Amino acid sequence: MAEQQNIKAKPLVKDSIILLLDMIIKHPVITTKATNATNNKLKEEAWKAIAQEFSAVTGDMRRPEQVRLKWENLKKSARKRSAFIRQNNLKVSI
Repeated sequence: MAEQQNIKAKPLVKDSIILLLDMIIKHPVITTKATNATNNKLKEEAWKAIAQEFSAVTGDMRRPEQVRLKWENLKKSARKRSAFIRQNNLKVSI
């Protein structure tokens, strides 16, 4: 039996993350909070464009879902860091 191996992509390096953030800034529709059908379609198209551009620049083939997941994870870690800082500031001021 031939077993299929899941080949995991290498984690993004700092330069690639900065490049991704620059690409996201170029597509302001990504950061809008509106979730109507029109905006959702525009966001989906923007993610596809970002993934294609990212793959072309880095030579690292990433699907739109992977690029989007990285963005979501970056936002999540930023929120956690912000909450931690706020918590520590409250402890200090008491």
